[in-house]
Amino acid sequence: MLARQIVDAAVGEEKATSFAEALYDMAESVAEASGGGFLGMGSKIGKEEKVMLSGIRKLLHLDS
Repeated sequence: MLARQIVDAAVGEEKATSFAEALYDMAESVAEASGGGFLGMGSKIGKEEKVMLSGIRKLLHLDS
């Protein structure tokens, strides 16, 4: 059983989705904080971080 399915069963799908979104938001904030772009312009999230964030979204079943 996937971790997301266990959480869904334990607290319900709505709360599990809120929790997954909060986890993703934290990961995204960390990725943004670690970058800087050039002179504060452009994306703060690097190419590798974008790939990782995409994988996290899939693992948390937040694909939309």
